[in-house]
Amino acid sequence: MIGDGLSDDGEADARLGRLCARLAERAGPLTTDPQLSAASGHVLDLVRSGRNAAAELDHLEDLLLRAGYIGGLGSSRTDGGPVFAMLPGAHAGGRPVLEALVCPADRCPRVELPQGTGEDPPECAVWGRALRRDRIT
Repeated sequence: MIGDGLSDDGEADARLGRLCARLAERAGPLTTDPQLSAASGHVLDLVRSGRNAAAELDHLEDLLLRAGYIGGLGSSRTDGGPVFAMLPGAHAGGRPVLEALVCPADRCPRVELPQGTGEDPPECAVWGRALRRDRIT
């Protein structure tokens, strides 16, 4: 585990993963609202530098909730099931997905389906690196 001062219970990593996914939403409030954008940038700076970001994640979540972004960084926006169960098309046509794009730092539950071979994977907004291809076994 990378020493970021969050917590060992996994919830902080999960919230960080949801932050990463929401930053990928180009039209979402984290990219369009200056106050939310600044708050999320501060969280990212702290995480990347290895400092404690738990309080700033709480603050960002409060700002999101006040802005009407229901669920904030909580898990209420997911079905709570296994990460791969949340992937659209994970078992499309009766064939299992063989690869998924995952967090490059193995820190959060963000998972996406690859769009195609030869295409560059999307960038992780937290670590500034491309999502890593991982085989699903």
